[in-house]
Amino acid sequence: MKRILLVLALVASMQVAQAQKSASAVKKAIEAGEKYGDADVAEEARALIPQVLMADANQALNAKDYEAAAAGYQKVIDADPSNGAAHLRKGQSLAALGKVDDAISEYNEALRLDPHNAMAYQLLGIAAGWKGNVQEAQDYFLQANRYDPNKADTNMNLGSTYAVQRNWDKALEHFR
Repeated sequence: MKRILLVLALVASMQVAQAQKSASAVKKAIEAGEKYGDADVAEEARALIPQVLMADANQALNAKDYEAAAAGYQKVIDADPSNGAAHLRKGQSLAALGKVDDAISEYNEALRLDPHNAMAYQLLGIAAGWKGNVQEAQDYFLQANRYDPNKADTNMNLGSTYAVQRNWDKALEHFR
């Protein structure tokens, strides 16, 4: 019976946390699990913290509050360094702030965590393009296209690199 009550308390706290997008509700679930001596419940609640932090950071990114978003994604990374999506989105926030080199570092970390991450290659290509490195951008877009060949953005970006090089046939191949 005690276990059922603890699980119900955890579920209720999780719902509050999702509704409020607040780490404090998750912390309350952890405290409840610890108070009633149920390590499993406390651990389940502890595992939710990166998800709640990610929701907060995503909200800041969607609101174009890039400083808050970058700080929020760093909190996710502090809680779970293996969260590739947090590295990727922190990079996007940093790029929006004009911190391209810092963004590139985050994209590379996302790739280290997941070497097949097409979006990381895409964003590295965009960053290389911003820095004027057309061939490097093209190489990254080719890698992104390798892992996600039907992504329209990647094909458009790849086509643009061919157009800059005046390789019209290859450009049209990717624009279609």
